[in-house]
Amino acid sequence: MRIRPAGDRCLTVTVGRRIHPRIHRRVQRLVALLESSVVSGIIELVPSYCAIAIHYDPLRVTPTEIRRWIRGVRTRGSHSAGNASANARLIEIPTCYGGEHGPDLEAVARHARVTPEAVIDLHQKTDYLVYMLGFTPGFPYLGGLDPRIAAPRRAEPRTHIPAGAVGIAGRQTGIYPVASPGGWQLIGRTPVCLFDPNRPGRPFLLAPGDRVRFVPISEAEYGRLAGSDADAALDRARPQESASPDDTRRTAHAEGAAGSDRASGTSVRIISAGVFSTIQDAGRHGYQRFGMPVAGAMDQFALHAGNLLVGNSAGSAAIEFTFAGLEVEFVRDAVIAVCGARCTLEMIDRSGRSRPIRDWCAVEVAAGSRVVVRATTSGCRGYLCIAGGWQIPSVLGSASTYLRAGVGGIAGRSLAAGDVLSVATSAGPARLTAVPESIIAEVYPREAPIRVVPGPHVGRFPRAEVERFLAASWKVGVNSDRMGYRLDGPAVGRARAREAELISESVEEGTVQIPPNGQPVVMLADRQTTGGYPKIAHVISGDLPRLAQSAPGARIRFTPVGITEAHALLQRSAEHLAFVARLAGERDTDFLEIHAGNTRYRIAVRAMQSTG
Repeated sequence: MRIRPAGDRCLTVTVGRRIHPRIHRRVQRLVALLESSVVSGIIELVPSYCAIAIHYDPLRVTPTEIRRWIRGVRTRGSHSAGNASANARLIEIPTCYGGEHGPDLEAVARHARVTPEAVIDLHQKTDYLVYMLGFTPGFPYLGGLDPRIAAPRRAEPRTHIPAGAVGIAGRQTGIYPVASPGGWQLIGRTPVCLFDPNRPGRPFLLAPGDRVRFVPISEAEYGRLAGSDADAALDRARPQESASPDDTRRTAHAEGAAGSDRASGTSVRIISAGVFSTIQDAGRHGYQRFGMPVAGAMDQFALHAGNLLVGNSAGSAAIEFTFAGLEVEFVRDAVIAVCGARCTLEMIDRSGRSRPIRDWCAVEVAAGSRVVVRATTSGCRGYLCIAGGWQIPSVLGSASTYLRAGVGGIAGRSLAAGDVLSVATSAGPARLTAVPESIIAEVYPREAPIRVVPGPHVGRFPRAEVERFLAASWKVGVNSDRMGYRLDGPAVGRARAREAELISESVEEGTVQIPPNGQPVVMLADRQTTGGYPKIAHVISGDLPRLAQSAPGARIRFTPVGITEAHALLQRSAEHLAFVARLAGERDTDFLEIHAGNTRYRIAVRAMQSTG
């Protein structure tokens, strides 16, 4: 067993070096043992082929304490007779092979030099082990494909593969839970829904450790199951037991993130959604093991600060907008704050008179007024927070929009003109205040390099290539998005002789991967939960907000720091937010900042009542 850091908020426990059922059983057993005695500060466990990613809150638990916990649990577990595979389920997946549902069946048969019927027979006669889930929510990585029907990916990937498609790629077979692009050879399709966030108790049909058996059905039966008898399709899956009871427990990590269920006190109409706007909150934690990304605000510091300014809980939902153009109309009086990118903001009252308003500041908005984001002068993402919070339905414990699966926010999509958002009643903050400019300057320093800690695969790169990565000036690519930033610059070379050893494992926010073309990709909020490219570094949590504000075309550099320094910087950010909470929450207290050289003092001042 090997324990190593994967960024400043995750440890990876590796228990094997190859894809094998025996290694998988070790992973599942250790997950079960750890979950039976979880310690405070652990956010979630994400198993993969040979490893477990342990995501934690460094402000509540230290890496040393986690290592001690892991070793203690493992030692105690070695004396127990428990068997993690005892809870495994056999799930039958009704599948219609060939025809319009399996357009590549004949191509696979030609490659294997057998008939299409033989491909179907070989594919359905095996019970496949679910090693892990990733790529998209609910996508199973299945082991056990007969090597005689292994087939290469398509030369030209399809831009759209329907949900339920069953495919082959190399020696893997899998099922697409949601519609997405892909290059697998499609041999059939199932009417069973592998991912349904609204399905009570079983949003994800499959889990690591399950076994899958494909059962051929006719096109007529497919049509019946896919149509009016959708529940029957799920019944055909016939798991040996119901979904794991801890499926519901995992929502505890994100409780309250979607805002309160208090009755609506007002509403806001979207006049223009600008370039791109979605609903985001602190994120959807607890489901990465099922392939569901955390999503959430790209700039969590700005989200938290904005919510604290208006009297909300820090992780409440906000409108995340990109660049300028957002325009909203308020039906009733409200208190708002816009944080993140430095913005030129305008408020227009019902009579048409306009005036500028500040960013990073709580502002009263009168009924009938409109607020417009005219420009972003620095950064690219802003957060519109409102007292009471946006009333957005919670999906798997979060209001965050994840577009690729169509979940969260407003029907799983970006905002559009004409949308009406409800707002909960709220007393608002104790007073209207602003985030001090000194805090903004410290969290978002201009021209400073982005700090990184070494990645778990840094040893796979020659030292000269690591130095090249750290010395280069990287440009944020035009095709960067919420899933990740693609960086343009000098190609980073790898030690190719060792590439074959790399096995897919968990991918964390801030992970810097090096794909075959040598151009780094920084994985961000909407990243896929697993990946197989080498991780050369991880952006520290304290610098993710600043990275999120880097627009396409911006230049960034990296500089290395240690885990201890990364945690100290994260603690500093938490102290800044605690100070903002006090500013907004203590009506009778004034706060002064005094600078003495490089030291800053914050002093709370309260008026004293005379006793004379």
